[in-house]
Amino acid sequence: MIMNKRKKIGTVYMLLSFGAALAFSVISAIAHSNVLFAEKITLGIGYRARAALSALSGIIPISFAEIIIISSPALLVMIICIAARRTTASSRIRFLAMIMATASLFYPIYSLTLGIAYHRIPVADNMGLGEADTDAFSLTTVYRELYGKCLELSTSVEYSDSGSSVSGMSLVEISDSINAAYSALACEYPGLGIRCIDEAVKPVMLSSAMTPLGITGIYTFFTGEANVNTHLPDYCLPFTVAHEMAHREGIAREDEANFIAFLVCIRSDNIYVRYSGYMNMAEYVLSAIGRTDREALSAIYSEMDMRILGEMRAYSAFYKEHRIELLEKLSDFFNDTYLKANGTEGTVSYSNVVKLTVRYYCGN
Repeated sequence: MIMNKRKKIGTVYMLLSFGAALAFSVISAIAHSNVLFAEKITLGIGYRARAALSALSGIIPISFAEIIIISSPALLVMIICIAARRTTASSRIRFLAMIMATASLFYPIYSLTLGIAYHRIPVADNMGLGEADTDAFSLTTVYRELYGKCLELSTSVEYSDSGSSVSGMSLVEISDSINAAYSALACEYPGLGIRCIDEAVKPVMLSSAMTPLGITGIYTFFTGEANVNTHLPDYCLPFTVAHEMAHREGIAREDEANFIAFLVCIRSDNIYVRYSGYMNMAEYVLSAIGRTDREALSAIYSEMDMRILGEMRAYSAFYKEHRIELLEKLSDFFNDTYLKANGTEGTVSYSNVVKLTVRYYCGN
């Protein structure tokens, strides 16, 4: 009797799990072609799912996603051992079907918390940004604006002997500062639908292993956690924290998450967080200038203040020291494939933040 009841419960569980996966396949297909529907899902039930997962995982101060990933090999061995101990072929098949049903739940969770958000109304439209050309003049104009802010803030920033800046802030302090800045941005641009999920980001214990892969942070949809690589140079960290928080707020596209990170950082009350925002965006714009006019880029570097130039040189030295080209290419390949599968241009979309920034400063 008990065994039959367990089988019935197991059957219902499998039907519900596979049914949820099928249902969200249909919902995702609708969202893919209807931005208003995607917007409603992202800011409605999607927000509630992200907030609930973030609150649950926030109970512990370390990354729950990292624990799952680290323990996954042992979990796989355990599953194999349990399946092998089953006495009949039918019981093994049923057990594996239960595992597949559980795994299938990742798809509706992903769709609800992040996947559908790729198809929502673009950030530029929600903010009402005007159109602007990303020509050489516009890029230079925007860079001068960003550089002026970097130079102004650099006088209040401490630098090490290597040339890199020193934040003097803990990750909790950075999180608190950026959470407050998210509230300011939400009030200024209500159309973005930012709800300010007030949970601290999680430091990754194996951050030094992320650096050779070129990974600065990651939002794990199945735990609702914004995880960051704490092995980075100090000035990269606030911008990265704000970027991963943007994903948690339903900003899925990488260029938009970078843009929101910039807007949030420069609205912070903390000088170093503002410095991080302007420095990171200035580097993106410099890269864009370098792709269009190498001579202009050389002229910019020749006139650059030694504090700003020292920061960039220190980062280049850090990158060269820790970079493992093969691992970075593999990481980039998988990330590029994932992003293209979600309808974006792939990893090149990160640098598309420059177009949004030019529209922000120069839009008509």
